Amino acid sequence: MTHMGEKLAIFDRQRRPLPGWIARGEDFPPQVYGLCVETWTVNAQGQILVTLRHPQKLLYPKTWECTGGFVLAGESSRAAACRELAEETGLQAGEEELILLGSCMVWGRYFFDTYFLRRDASLADIRLQKGETVAACWLDFPQLIQRIEEGRVAEAIGHRFCLYYHRFVALLAACGAKNR
Repeated sequence: MTHMGEKLAIFDRQRRPLPGWIARGEDFPPQVYGLCVETWTVNAQGQILVTLRHPQKLLYPKTWECTGGFVLAGESSRAAACRELAEETGLQAGEEELILLGSCMVWGRYFFDTYFLRRDASLADIRLQKGETVAACWLDFPQLIQRIEEGRVAEAIGHRFCLYYHRFVALLAACGAKNR
């Protein structure tokens, strides 16, 4: 479940890379910030891929989420989003396929980049990451909104989804997804 040994990229308040790294699990010192990514994957029917967090996760256990995680030292935001997608679902994507929905600061300690990806895959294609996720499903847009409203989506992830709601809807329309 934990990724001990991972070296996380670090940044200053203006999001400029700092030399060095922080070991995963260590506290970020003052004036040092991490960078996280998440990707909302949408198929041709306009359904959104979500995974169920492992029940033993420290934050938001047994809640639904999109793929995501920390950016590692020496890694770009887009490369991290592609790596996390592959680790958590087995799905492959190129960096050029990701569309940035937006960036924000979370908890005053992390920058967060949220991406949109158009990808078709069956649930049989999904390979869940042991210790991270225990289930996956495709939800239509109203189903996702309902789960967010019911608190069944990890709160911080649902919040960011709502933050980029209008951009997300516009991208759904632009890619021709059905059943919006």
